[in-house]
Amino acid sequence: MRRKRGLCLLLAASMALGSSFTALAADKKIDTVKLSFSYSKAPESGDEIGDITVKAGSSGFEVDSAEYTNIEDQDTWTVGDIPEVKVELSAKDGYKFSYTSKSHFSLSGCNADFKKAKIYDDGQYIEVYAELKRIGGKLQGASELEWNDTTAEWEEIEGAKSYDVKLLRDDKTVTTVSTTGTSYNFAGYFNREGDYTFRVRAISRYNNKTGEWSEDSNSLYIDEDELGRYGGSGHWEQYGMRMIPADIRPPVGNRLTAHGIISITRGILLPAGRSWMGPGTI
Repeated sequence: MRRKRGLCLLLAASMALGSSFTALAADKKIDTVKLSFSYSKAPESGDEIGDITVKAGSSGFEVDSAEYTNIEDQDTWTVGDIPEVKVELSAKDGYKFSYTSKSHFSLSGCNADFKKAKIYDDGQYIEVYAELKRIGGKLQGASELEWNDTTAEWEEIEGAKSYDVKLLRDDKTVTTVSTTGTSYNFAGYFNREGDYTFRVRAISRYNNKTGEWSEDSNSLYIDEDELGRYGGSGHWEQYGMRMIPADIRPPVGNRLTAHGIISITRGILLPAGRSWMGPGTI
């Protein structure tokens, strides 16, 4: 009887010892997590946000998923963006994740840089966070270009710190201005009859590079009778004066006409003795 009991105890001890060895085998730690990042085409500013591919480069685990984490409400990349990726991994049978320090991770492809890691379920799962190469290229041209009377308006461009706005008359440049807003009032620049359009390009906040020019806006036609109202010269019409285009402007000085002596200055016909003081003044 005592011998039977002794055998039972020995058998129980052996089983417990075997279970311990099994448990130890299941706890094998994954020392280094190797991951390889790739995409079909290196993204540039204006490209649609696609998928990121991540593959396991070492044994003991597999990749469950990979996704960008900083693209909320964003359809395309903008120059200067830094893609952030979260990778979910699961340990294979007999392995577990035990480390979260950078020295235990080896990332390759897309200039991937390890940021942090979080372990779940006693080492069965881990989340790895990484940053990829900063997005290059140029900002795209502005869209939604519209005239609002004499004011040019356009859609804001993500990543822009300022804009260059070019005014054209009959496809020839009149002037180019800079602004930090998304509109510009060109009143005072309409000094000749013609079709006026504008185009816009953005200056990047990240690297100060100029972006692509937009397509031209719809045209705003100004005829000769409207020059006073749009060009700012309507103040002179009450004196019976008119604007003279710069390219046919006569020499500055006094002229004797049927209406008396007229002084010509800065392209405006003024009564003799009066001088140009700026728009709206004589």
